[in-house]
Amino acid sequence: MVGVRAAADEPAEENIKAISLPENVGVSIIARDVFGKALHITRSGPGPAGMVGVTRSYGYDDHQRLCKTVEPETGATIHGYDASGNIAWRVSGQPAGAGCDRAQLLSSAVIGFHHDLRNRLERTQFGAGQSDITRTYWDDGALKTVDSQLPLELSFQQSTVAEERGLFSAGPDTR
Repeated sequence: MVGVRAAADEPAEENIKAISLPENVGVSIIARDVFGKALHITRSGPGPAGMVGVTRSYGYDDHQRLCKTVEPETGATIHGYDASGNIAWRVSGQPAGAGCDRAQLLSSAVIGFHHDLRNRLERTQFGAGQSDITRTYWDDGALKTVDSQLPLELSFQQSTVAEERGLFSAGPDTR
């Protein structure tokens, strides 16, 4: 694999602009902004009817954080952040031209992520009346329970107990 770097002195891996694979298998071209963040990644190579290519695009918010990924197979996935920098919400399957503003999105399609003061994921909230998933933690920060909050016949609640070797197994709460 050969990488083309944007460097005048000592090349750095974080500024790769293109990747060529051997035997003309494929080429990746990476367009970057002035901060070095990827804007578009195009991968191309030989196909049955000539060269075939696909481009993935990336968008950033005012704080230079990734807020949109556009893939040709699934459309745009857009997400926003809370004040601590955790992903607070995500919505998939949006048109490629959609912006990163949550107010412009269909609220029933948004998945919310709620974190505690230690930045641990406490709740995943699905739109359109679907059940939430909640998590609780032990005082030492280890995951204690995961609860789907579905009707009893469909519900699951998984409790975990840390073993001496740091592995997890299902079982009663013994702490």
